[in-house]
Amino acid sequence: MTTNRKMPKGVEVTDSGALRIWFMWRGKRVREPVGLPFSPINVKVAERLRIKVVAAIDRGAFTFTEFFPESKMVEHDPDGKTFEQIADLWFRSKVQEGIKATTKVKYRQLINQFWKPRYGNLPIGRIKASQVKLDIMEDEVLAEATSVRYNDALIPLRGVFDLAVELDLLESNPAAKIKNRTRAPADPDPFETGEVKAILQASFKLWGWEMADYFTVAFLTGLRPSEQIALLKVDAEMDRDRLLVCRSMNVGQLETPKTKAGRRYIELVGPAREALQRRLDTPNTKTHLFHHPNLHRPFAGARTVREAYWQPAVEEAGVRQRTMYTTRHTFATQALMAGAHPMWVANQMGHEDTKLVFSTYAKWLPDQAVNRESKKVEAALGSLYSVQSVSKISSESSQIVDL
Repeated sequence: MTTNRKMPKGVEVTDSGALRIWFMWRGKRVREPVGLPFSPINVKVAERLRIKVVAAIDRGAFTFTEFFPESKMVEHDPDGKTFEQIADLWFRSKVQEGIKATTKVKYRQLINQFWKPRYGNLPIGRIKASQVKLDIMEDEVLAEATSVRYNDALIPLRGVFDLAVELDLLESNPAAKIKNRTRAPADPDPFETGEVKAILQASFKLWGWEMADYFTVAFLTGLRPSEQIALLKVDAEMDRDRLLVCRSMNVGQLETPKTKAGRRYIELVGPAREALQRRLDTPNTKTHLFHHPNLHRPFAGARTVREAYWQPAVEEAGVRQRTMYTTRHTFATQALMAGAHPMWVANQMGHEDTKLVFSTYAKWLPDQAVNRESKKVEAALGSLYSVQSVSKISSESSQIVDL
């Protein structure tokens, strides 16, 4: 069948008038039927399906069983059960063991919040210990979680992997060496100014302005990686020198902020403002501010940025490797050392108050900043309650009595 309509990339019409999509899978072009006849509406459905397939392939979560259960490729797919399937099986086994109702609710909530979004469609036999360790280190929620919350989240993760080992789907538990927290998270390990410059220069050398601008914004705004990759052009209000943060991209899924403070405007400083203006002026960008330098499509998750761009840039710069989340810590510590008010830093980072700022970054507060507010109070009220002032009032009172 022929059509005059220009088809989206990867969408085709067969001779019988049915729609199908093609995509690259392990170095080969694969075509799969969509199960819909040609029509303008169905073409959009096929296009959205292909976008989801490509995103799943990018993050290593694609299986034919999940997307095309009737495909002839299913029998040739070496990957068996997905993490979600084993997680559901593990949860049912715990319910059969008679766990408390509160524990049941907690396990379900933890699996749904932390682990299914990240590993749900991923074949469990492919999950490696190194991947799990990096994922946990980069998880923005776990990074700021209490020790109790962090340790609770690991319980179902280890349980699901233990069951996979028992079912011969894994040789060993990828989370076995992840240790519980016995205290608050370790102190941040921010980059020095010279290290930041080296990383930005390395990014420009490897990929040009695209990734140099990306990491400039990361270092100078305190954005979470998941927030930054979800930024749209309309979020940049350059006439007001601010950036709206109102969504995040986690494992290919858009999410809204979980707290009121998470939705915020970030004030822009010079280099970040210039970097964003370059992104806005780049003709090959459509809706998103940041894209793959060569593929010209938005990032589906922070992991791609970390593995394809962040780690190579840090290595090229000759700087000690740290997690990509460290850009956020670097912003906070450098802003505080520059004399920025802790509440301003908290607002920029999306915190509801200064509690986390003081508990996490207190050692980076200049001495004058630590006592800044008390000095204001002293300047306004100190003279009213000084010994000299009180003794003067007492003396005047006694004179009135004598009269």
